[in-house]
Amino acid sequence: MISRLTGFLTKRRSEEDRRFGAVIPEGERVYAIGDIHGRADLLADLLVQIKADAKDYTGRITFVGMGDYIDRGPQSKQVVDLLTALPPAWHTVFLCGNHEQAMLDFLADPTRSEWLSWGGLEALASYDIQPFGARGIRQTDAIAAELAFALTETGHDSFYKAMVMRYVLGGYAFVHAGVRPRVSLENQLPSDLLFIREDFMGRPHGLPYRVVFGHTILPEVLLTEDRIGLDTGAFQSGVLSAVALESETVRVLQTTNAQVS
Repeated sequence: MISRLTGFLTKRRSEEDRRFGAVIPEGERVYAIGDIHGRADLLADLLVQIKADAKDYTGRITFVGMGDYIDRGPQSKQVVDLLTALPPAWHTVFLCGNHEQAMLDFLADPTRSEWLSWGGLEALASYDIQPFGARGIRQTDAIAAELAFALTETGHDSFYKAMVMRYVLGGYAFVHAGVRPRVSLENQLPSDLLFIREDFMGRPHGLPYRVVFGHTILPEVLLTEDRIGLDTGAFQSGVLSAVALESETVRVLQTTNAQVS
């Protein structure tokens, strides 16, 4: 059923893309993956599919992570381990999600501890950092210092420093949350790229791109004329989604394990 639906959507999107002009340049293929949120088990499954799909492709492959790699699920560290071990021949782009930004804000100013309640406690546990002591939550500056040390020891600090807010290829723009309608991509506020939801969803954005985004959980991959939504709530649904973009076509790749851990 899924394969038939994917084939139908691919054909339909190909026809619409000709009108809209959203095309990946010749000789290039993009794999874009939705919000992972600490589900390294699902990421490992989906990477097997992506690598098998890419095996015989001779062009340039770009892998785009849509942000929110960490928090909520139990394996934030393991997710980053997998993402930093992708094939070296691939061009990799990792967007910053609002959860990564919250972690970075916490590291810069430990009094900004809202990150801990957003899923940061699970992320800390994956790095073997205990946030609680005998009297409850430990001093946040001590937690931040231990996390900074763990990121340096694992080399993950380089991963987080290399994140970007947006990426453009051909007729596609990749952002974490979406865009402010009628505002050029270059003039988008970082807060909108990280957090926008209602003002972006369900209304034309007016930009000359097909916008690929995550952040807003959807029951299935959203494919419309001017956008593709990839967050299918992996941490709670067990469904992690990606798309393969090539020329005028779109193919959906998803995990088949719906078990929630």
